[in-house]
Amino acid sequence: MPEKLRGLTEIIFNLTYLFLIWLMVISMKLKEKSLPKENKKVGEYLLLAFFLLALGDTGHVGFRAYAYMLGGLKNIHP
Repeated sequence: MPEKLRGLTEIIFNLTYLFLIWLMVISMKLKEKSLPKENKKVGEYLLLAFFLLALGDTGHVGFRAYAYMLGGLKNIHP
């Protein structure tokens, strides 16, 4: 696969993934109040887990997509 096509594919995939994972976190937070009382603690833990996943992935996946937008990983690391 040509490098430009690979980079474009990875950018689209990464940004779509980040959008969806953050959408899940926001959706979980908005629906948190509607959980039954006995499920609130589990819901809080799941929300925290997904938030940390989204936060961590925004770092390495987001910066990888940004590097591809700047011309590829080879151009970033000499």
